[in-house]
Amino acid sequence: MVRILLLRKNLPMTHAIDYIQIQLASPKEISRWSQRMLPNNEIVGNITKADTINYRTFKPERDGLFCERIFGSIVNNECSCGKTRRRKSMPIQIPLSVSGSEGSGTSQTAEESTGYVCPTCGVEPTDAKVRRYRMGCIRLRKPVAHLWYFRNTPNVLSVLLNISAVQTDQLLHFDTYTPSSPNVMNYFLHGGTEWFIEGWDSCHTMFGQSSPNTVERFRDDGFTVEDEDKDIEAVWNMDAWTQGEHQHTKTGFPVDISTITNCGAEAAHFLLSQLDLPFMERMLSTRLRQKVRLYTNKLRKKQYLGKYDDEDEEKIIIKVLKLTRQGQRNRGLTGKIKKLAKRLHYVRLLARKELRPEWMVVTIFPVLPPDLRPMIQMSSGRFAASDLNDLYRRLIYRKIRFDKFCSLFDAQFLPDLLIRHDLCLLQEAADAIIDNGRLDKPAQRPNKSVFKSLTAIIEGKHGRFRQNLLGKRVDYSGRSVIVVGPKLRLHQCGLPREMALELFHPFIIQALLEHNVVRNIRAAKNMIQKRSQKVWDILERVVYAHPLLLNRAPTLHRLGIQAFEPILLSGRAIQLHPLVCPAFNADFDGDQMAVHIPLSLEAQAEARLLMLATHNWLSPATGEPSIVPSQDMILGFYYLTAQRPALPLTQDMDTKRVPTSSVFKVFQSFERALQRYALGAIKLHDLVWVKAQYPADVQDPRPIEGRVHPTGQTTLIYDAGVTESWPKAPLPTQVSLARTSSTDPVFGLVPQVHSGAWNTSYLRTTPGRLIFNSLIYENLFL
Repeated sequence: MVRILLLRKNLPMTHAIDYIQIQLASPKEISRWSQRMLPNNEIVGNITKADTINYRTFKPERDGLFCERIFGSIVNNECSCGKTRRRKSMPIQIPLSVSGSEGSGTSQTAEESTGYVCPTCGVEPTDAKVRRYRMGCIRLRKPVAHLWYFRNTPNVLSVLLNISAVQTDQLLHFDTYTPSSPNVMNYFLHGGTEWFIEGWDSCHTMFGQSSPNTVERFRDDGFTVEDEDKDIEAVWNMDAWTQGEHQHTKTGFPVDISTITNCGAEAAHFLLSQLDLPFMERMLSTRLRQKVRLYTNKLRKKQYLGKYDDEDEEKIIIKVLKLTRQGQRNRGLTGKIKKLAKRLHYVRLLARKELRPEWMVVTIFPVLPPDLRPMIQMSSGRFAASDLNDLYRRLIYRKIRFDKFCSLFDAQFLPDLLIRHDLCLLQEAADAIIDNGRLDKPAQRPNKSVFKSLTAIIEGKHGRFRQNLLGKRVDYSGRSVIVVGPKLRLHQCGLPREMALELFHPFIIQALLEHNVVRNIRAAKNMIQKRSQKVWDILERVVYAHPLLLNRAPTLHRLGIQAFEPILLSGRAIQLHPLVCPAFNADFDGDQMAVHIPLSLEAQAEARLLMLATHNWLSPATGEPSIVPSQDMILGFYYLTAQRPALPLTQDMDTKRVPTSSVFKVFQSFERALQRYALGAIKLHDLVWVKAQYPADVQDPRPIEGRVHPTGQTTLIYDAGVTESWPKAPLPTQVSLARTSSTDPVFGLVPQVHSGAWNTSYLRTTPGRLIFNSLIYENLFL
């Protein structure tokens, strides 16, 4: 069976658990979980009846699935019959789970005891909460295999026994047999001896059937034989199966023909108990190295041997064709090497954790505490029970029938066919408890619905771990669908008013009381329920500058939870800026996000300083920006900044007529240009001249034409602008400058700096670029 380890790193009991690990549990540990000694020295814990409660008294049946002697009393401090109660002076010990180190993983439980047992019903009066953690057990006459280890991926039992998954399933369900007991074989089944010799390969070395000299030679030196058949014969002594002490009939089969001891889970338990894990680890490591070496040699010969002479072959293999680990990994490995590697992996895991492989076969079947599989009486008088109770009852009924059948005959006269049939039913009942959904024919209710097993309870999105333990519902939190909010800033999110009213409900009550709007909490709740205008006004004040945490599942990295400032909106969907979606891996096709409110001042400060969306621009995994425009945003930027091509100028430009030209429109400020665009006087892609409102510089601009007025006014004409400057003193002559090359790029902003008193620059641009420029400055808080 499996056990759950609650591992702590040498911390007091009040600290949180670091992590939970599920691994194999030994039969002794299962007995320690389920069995305990009462104050009258009576050992309880074994469930022998399939009954749950009495249909007349509605009390649990003795030694049943809800027995009070095994699991504790239902009523606090009172026995089953009600004649004995625990006194207040009686000491009671609270159970403590003491976790060991990470390597040992042991757990010890101090049982709760009052030191007194009722002489009438035999129940010890304790607290009812003990029924949440006290376990029981079902002792089986024959073992059953754990479903997780032979009907799962990977199939651990088949890997350890070196047989296929189909053969493992046939072995456990009595479709074939193994020579776990050489004197006991059944000739009614297909040939087990031949199948064992040819199909099990060299697995028999772990069962103690090899000669002592061979084993010692392997442990000391290792094998150097490359031939696989010789390797098997060297490890496996076949003479033990063909000669010597085993007496066979003329047809080659043993005298005894019973299959009870060499079929099913009992045979698997015997084979697994014979595995020597340290020896297997050394043997598999050696064989894996040999296979890899042989494979690489064949690969080298196949690829390079035909190109060189025989005398140069060894030099080439050693020097030129030496393969590294990465080269072997890239070239791939054969199926046998992968099989050996997988087997070695599981052997090492079992050896490192000090676990035995035979623990995968269960002889003591644990039973969950009754409060974790309750039976509740409804208002109509009928009972609603957990599916596990029905599955446990099936196992107990089949166990009782098998025990009764075995008690009717001596061991040597048991009907083999009927015994195998009952053991198959017992294995199927145990499989249904562990994982009913994985069976070919799962256990069903009378209405053909499938029972919910242990695996279905704990696995998946709605399982115990992800929904109840890791994904608990949290106060001051909500959930809704996200939609795009392009008008939001990066650090803002749109929050529905109804959701905000529920999330900030205590804050609103406190604000109403502080502002003397109401006198008590009841009046404040009534006002909130009526949705008066004062409530909405106070909600605006409460929500203002209060950060929120948005989380989208699954939270794979720290950017899965970020802080935002809420903006109250009508509707029921959360609005989110599209640029923060890549960090959440979210889109707007129906994704949902959770909202959490940091309550304390420390949490609010941490959310604002560390978790705000504008503070998480870089991905922690790659260091690349996570807020990057894409798709429709880039297309919109291109369309906004595009310009309609202008006609070439064929005549000289008069500086006084350029600003008032009929071809281009001139504006004295950005605002006037945008205003004319809003009125429809100009279009988005029209070229306009706008007076620059700030100084700027471009390296080495060469004008098309330059003119100097006798008054000292200098005019420089560029492809994309005109610059005029007035010096402090007038110049005597007029100078004209012409550009000699027409291959210069077109500048969108071309200023000219002179030593004059002031400069004036005109820019040739489009209304779309003005809009883009203003948006950038607004969002950068400039």
